[in-house]
Amino acid sequence: STSGEAGFPIRCVGWLPDSKSKTRLTQGQAKKIVWSAGDDATLRVWDLSGNLSGVGNSARPVATMRGHGDAIRTCVAVKHNHDGEEKIRLVTGSYDHTIRVR
Repeated sequence: STSGEAGFPIRCVGWLPDSKSKTRLTQGQAKKIVWSAGDDATLRVWDLSGNLSGVGNSARPVATMRGHGDAIRTCVAVKHNHDGEEKIRLVTGSYDHTIRVR
């Protein structure tokens, strides 16, 4: 799909191919994580690891995160080490002049 919910444009997309880094979503398992965010001020995280038949307009995100008061302009993944484990945080920047760390 080329737009977010209700037709809002998507402004950023990113991915972590075959990530084994620990996140709340992957729990250390190898996953192909993709995220998208845009004018609806929502970050969506998708898992493309399994059977991709049916991916398209009927696909549903594995996580949806809200909190910005305006469109999300950018999103990046930041890897860091915490207690000896590699972890990943998604950081979003918005036209509301804030960043959010998830």
